Amino acid sequence: MEHIKSNDYLDRLKKAADLIKGADSFQILGLGVCRDIAKYTARRFCRAGFYCYGIDDVNYPILEVPEGTHSVILIIYNDFYQKVIFDQINRYKSKNYTIIMISLAHIGKFSQLCDLTIYASNGIMKVGQVESGVPMLYTLEKLTDEVIK
Repeated sequence: MEHIKSNDYLDRLKKAADLIKGADSFQILGLGVCRDIAKYTARRFCRAGFYCYGIDDVNYPILEVPEGTHSVILIIYNDFYQKVIFDQINRYKSKNYTIIMISLAHIGKFSQLCDLTIYASNGIMKVGQVESGVPMLYTLEKLTDEVIK
Protein backbone atom coordinates (compact mmCIF):
# COMPACT_ATOMS: atom_id res chain seq x y z
CA MET A 1 0.00 0.00 0.00
CA GLU A 2 2.88 2.35 0.74
CA HIS A 3 4.19 1.93 -2.81
CA ILE A 4 0.99 3.05 -4.54
CA LYS A 5 0.89 6.16 -2.35
CA SER A 6 4.48 7.16 -3.15
CA ASN A 7 5.19 10.30 -5.14
CA ASP A 8 7.33 8.36 -7.62
CA TYR A 9 4.48 5.95 -8.44
CA LEU A 10 1.88 8.71 -8.75
CA ASP A 11 4.20 10.92 -10.84
CA ARG A 12 4.90 8.06 -13.26
CA LEU A 13 1.16 7.38 -13.62
CA LYS A 14 0.60 11.07 -14.39
CA LYS A 15 3.40 11.10 -16.99
CA ALA A 16 2.01 7.95 -18.62
CA ALA A 17 -1.48 9.47 -18.71
CA ASP A 18 -0.12 12.61 -20.36
CA LEU A 19 1.72 10.54 -22.99
CA ILE A 20 -1.43 8.55 -23.75
CA LYS A 21 -3.65 11.64 -23.91
CA GLY A 22 -1.28 13.24 -26.42
CA ALA A 23 -0.98 10.15 -28.60
CA ASP A 24 -2.47 9.79 -32.06
CA SER A 25 -2.55 6.02 -31.57
CA PHE A 26 -2.33 3.83 -28.50
CA GLN A 27 -1.83 0.09 -28.10
CA ILE A 28 -1.22 -2.32 -25.24
CA LEU A 29 1.00 -5.39 -25.57
CA GLY A 30 0.56 -8.31 -23.20
CA LEU A 31 2.01 -11.77 -23.77
CA GLY A 32 1.21 -15.08 -22.10
CA VAL A 33 -0.73 -14.60 -18.88
CA CYS A 34 -0.70 -10.83 -19.49
CA ARG A 35 -2.63 -11.05 -22.78
CA ASP A 36 -6.02 -11.07 -21.09
CA ILE A 37 -5.04 -8.10 -18.94
CA ALA A 38 -3.95 -6.22 -22.09
CA LYS A 39 -7.26 -6.93 -23.84
CA TYR A 40 -9.27 -6.02 -20.72
CA THR A 41 -7.38 -2.74 -20.31
CA ALA A 42 -7.79 -1.89 -24.00
CA ARG A 43 -11.55 -2.37 -23.66
CA ARG A 44 -11.56 -0.07 -20.60
CA PHE A 45 -9.82 2.63 -22.61
CA CYS A 46 -12.23 2.16 -25.53
CA ARG A 47 -15.25 2.46 -23.23
CA ALA A 48 -13.71 5.70 -21.93
CA GLY A 49 -13.54 7.10 -25.47
CA PHE A 50 -9.89 6.36 -26.36
CA TYR A 51 -9.29 4.05 -29.29
CA CYS A 52 -6.95 1.37 -28.02
CA TYR A 53 -6.03 -2.07 -29.26
CA GLY A 54 -4.83 -4.91 -27.03
CA ILE A 55 -2.07 -6.89 -28.75
CA ASP A 56 -1.45 -10.44 -27.62
CA ASP A 57 0.74 -11.73 -30.44
CA VAL A 58 4.27 -10.71 -31.46
CA ASN A 59 3.35 -11.19 -35.12
CA TYR A 60 0.99 -8.22 -35.08
CA PRO A 61 2.26 -5.77 -37.73
CA ILE A 62 3.95 -2.65 -36.41
CA LEU A 63 3.29 0.38 -38.57
CA GLU A 64 5.83 3.16 -38.92
CA VAL A 65 4.85 6.26 -36.95
CA PRO A 66 4.67 9.09 -39.50
CA GLU A 67 6.58 12.27 -38.76
CA GLY A 68 4.44 14.72 -36.84
CA THR A 69 2.39 12.03 -35.12
CA HIS A 70 2.81 10.36 -31.75
CA SER A 71 2.11 6.70 -31.02
CA VAL A 72 2.34 4.96 -27.66
CA ILE A 73 2.75 1.27 -26.89
CA LEU A 74 2.14 0.18 -23.32
CA ILE A 75 3.95 -3.09 -22.61
CA ILE A 76 2.92 -5.25 -19.68
CA TYR A 77 6.15 -6.91 -18.59
CA ASN A 78 6.29 -10.61 -17.79
CA ASP A 79 9.79 -11.91 -17.02
CA PHE A 80 8.95 -15.28 -18.61
CA TYR A 81 8.90 -13.45 -21.98
CA GLN A 82 11.96 -11.29 -21.30
CA LYS A 83 13.75 -12.07 -24.59
CA VAL A 84 10.60 -11.65 -26.67
CA ILE A 85 9.75 -8.36 -24.95
CA PHE A 86 13.31 -7.12 -25.54
CA ASP A 87 12.86 -7.86 -29.26
CA GLN A 88 9.46 -6.14 -29.27
CA ILE A 89 10.87 -3.03 -27.60
CA ASN A 90 13.51 -2.79 -30.33
CA ARG A 91 10.88 -3.30 -33.06
CA TYR A 92 8.62 -0.57 -31.67
CA LYS A 93 11.56 1.78 -31.04
CA SER A 94 12.67 1.37 -34.66
CA LYS A 95 9.17 2.48 -35.76
CA ASN A 96 9.29 5.61 -33.52
CA TYR A 97 6.84 4.55 -30.80
CA THR A 98 6.92 5.94 -27.29
CA ILE A 99 7.26 2.94 -24.98
CA ILE A 100 5.69 2.70 -21.54
CA MET A 101 6.48 -0.46 -19.57
CA ILE A 102 4.57 -1.64 -16.53
CA SER A 103 6.20 -4.29 -14.37
CA LEU A 104 5.60 -5.94 -11.02
CA ALA A 105 9.29 -5.75 -10.09
CA HIS A 106 12.35 -3.76 -11.11
CA ILE A 107 13.49 -4.69 -14.59
CA GLY A 108 17.04 -3.34 -14.47
CA LYS A 109 18.49 -2.24 -17.80
CA PHE A 110 15.16 -2.80 -19.57
CA SER A 111 13.99 0.47 -18.04
CA GLN A 112 16.67 2.34 -20.02
CA LEU A 113 15.14 1.09 -23.28
CA CYS A 114 11.71 2.48 -22.40
CA ASP A 115 10.55 6.06 -22.35
CA LEU A 116 8.77 5.45 -19.05
CA THR A 117 8.67 2.54 -16.62
CA ILE A 118 6.02 2.12 -13.94
CA TYR A 119 6.53 -0.40 -11.17
CA ALA A 120 3.16 -1.77 -10.13
CA SER A 121 4.59 -3.03 -6.83
CA ASN A 122 7.76 -2.76 -4.83
CA GLY A 123 8.67 -6.36 -5.59
CA ILE A 124 7.37 -7.95 -2.40
CA MET A 125 4.18 -9.35 -3.92
CA LYS A 126 5.89 -12.66 -4.62
CA VAL A 127 5.80 -15.71 -2.35
CA GLY A 128 7.95 -18.48 -3.76
CA GLN A 129 6.98 -18.82 -7.41
CA VAL A 130 3.55 -17.25 -6.90
CA GLU A 131 3.27 -13.59 -7.83
CA SER A 132 0.06 -11.63 -7.42
CA GLY A 133 -1.28 -9.81 -10.47
CA VAL A 134 -3.46 -7.54 -8.34
CA PRO A 135 -0.94 -4.65 -8.29
CA MET A 136 -0.66 -4.82 -12.10
CA LEU A 137 -4.40 -4.73 -12.57
CA TYR A 138 -4.74 -1.91 -10.03
CA THR A 139 -2.05 0.11 -11.81
CA LEU A 140 -3.69 -0.31 -15.21
CA GLU A 141 -7.10 0.65 -13.85
CA LYS A 142 -5.61 3.63 -12.03
CA LEU A 143 -3.87 4.67 -15.27
CA THR A 144 -7.18 4.44 -17.15
CA ASP A 145 -8.82 6.65 -14.53
CA GLU A 146 -5.92 9.14 -14.74
CA VAL A 147 -6.29 9.37 -18.54
CA ILE A 148 -10.05 9.95 -18.26
CA LYS A 149 -9.59 12.89 -15.84
